[in-house]
Amino acid sequence: SYNKPASVMFWLAQVKPTEEFIALLDTDMLLRAPLLPIDLGARKGVVVSAQYNYLIGTHAKFASRFLSPEEVPLAAQCGGFHIFHAHDLKRIS
Repeated sequence: SYNKPASVMFWLAQVKPTEEFIALLDTDMLLRAPLLPIDLGARKGVVVSAQYNYLIGTHAKFASRFLSPEEVPLAAQCGGFHIFHAHDLKRIS
């Protein structure tokens, strides 16, 4: 979604998180167990997410509204949650 990057950018401009990892969750998500980023494979340079095969948009023209032609094939059907190393999240915001 195109509004999430702007939200992260504005949030990081106001808040200076000290945590090593930051999880971005959709508002309808509920955590039923501890979220352990390192156990899930998150590290600096690697974002953890999950594939959602039912999502649409990455194989249609919608992705090309926001990505260059070279980047469109790299778009993946993922969402729901993303676990970033704090350095990476700050870098891309």
